[in-house]
Amino acid sequence: MGSGSGPSRRHRIRQRIRSLMSSTRGPWAIPVVVFIALVLIATGAILLNTINRQQVQVDDGSVWITSQDERKVARFKPGIGEADVALSTNTSRFDLAQSGYTTILGQDGAMSPIN
Repeated sequence: MGSGSGPSRRHRIRQRIRSLMSSTRGPWAIPVVVFIALVLIATGAILLNTINRQQVQVDDGSVWITSQDERKVARFKPGIGEADVALSTNTSRFDLAQSGYTTILGQDGAMSPIN
């Protein structure tokens, strides 16, 4: 099987490629395959984008309000017209981070979840 089959195999592959490029069905075959591939990629991108948009719906209109001078954090919900979460912090240097439904309060180098 060694080196005797290698060149003949390459030769057959090259012949097949040449026959696709120059046959009577060849002039339109490659552009059609490329077009179909592009359509499939575009369709997949649109479907993926649509699926992601439908799954991620975490905006309930809430707004986090912070006062570093008073060392307080509050979440205001427009739907009920008042704050539904209010916290006091130990320091005037703090920060909030929110991802989805998870909110974290960072203060004095430590982080703690807000439920």
